[in-house]
Amino acid sequence: MGIINFYCLGAQKAGTSTLHDLLKNHPDIFLPEIKEAAFYQDEKFYPKGRDWYLERYFSNRSKEKIVGSVSPEFLFYPWVPKRIKNEFGIDIKFIIILRNPLLRAISHYNMSKTRDLEKRDFFSALKGNPDMSDFFSLKHFSYRQRSLYSEQIERYLDLFPKENFLFFTFEEFVKNQQNVVDRITKFLGISKMTLQKRMHSNQAFDYKIPFLQILIWKFPYLYFSIKRIFPKNVRKILALLFRRKVKSKFKINDQFIYSTLIEEHFSKDIKKTEDLTGLTLNYWFNNQQTDETNVSVN
Repeated sequence: MGIINFYCLGAQKAGTSTLHDLLKNHPDIFLPEIKEAAFYQDEKFYPKGRDWYLERYFSNRSKEKIVGSVSPEFLFYPWVPKRIKNEFGIDIKFIIILRNPLLRAISHYNMSKTRDLEKRDFFSALKGNPDMSDFFSLKHFSYRQRSLYSEQIERYLDLFPKENFLFFTFEEFVKNQQNVVDRITKFLGISKMTLQKRMHSNQAFDYKIPFLQILIWKFPYLYFSIKRIFPKNVRKILALLFRRKVKSKFKINDQFIYSTLIEEHFSKDIKKTEDLTGLTLNYWFNNQQTDETNVSVN
């Protein structure tokens, strides 16, 4: 019914940028140059139709055996699973990476702060409920909602066979990238890929010129155009000129505060997510923060 074989659905801020960059190196996999190829979730694009989507993102496919996309937004929006089924049937495979829900929400919040979108303190922002009819708020301020995984997963399991899903965690990915990649290649039915070194993509940074930062995140095609035009050594020089590490990121170091937030917002959902996925997630109840320098947090 189509050429799409798999989607990596997210979650957002759970290492999907690194996974995208790793899988692009496999000779049997075709991925669009642009990660998060927008279509199903966005009313600006979905009405353009399936042919437009395939032409825009997948027209450069050559002899790769399978075709997919890493698109974390597809997990969150309620209307996406049915649209995928309508366009490509039920044979698509899905990869879902889950991250400690509170730490995912904090990473999401820090991203919004870096982009100068968020003015609230974290505790107020976590309790907020974005208007479901406001796409901008839903996209940028859904800190808690995106970390409630069970309902998002259930929407897919209601429409697609459970054997079509591979679940693992961000924490597993950080600990052993090779093991996770081996599981993915087996799941997709393609040859193994030996990693030459650990990869970490898209580490947190902001821009020395605020206007440039706003321009980049509002128009991601500009970023990918720069990647196509300039060789890697030139891009490194540009990064040194215009980027800087984020100096002040919000963290929770107090175990009591951490435990209170987990219990109040996420504990029931963690247990339900365990039942749905078969993953062991009890370590999420402890404040064991993963070293984010090892892997992308996007």
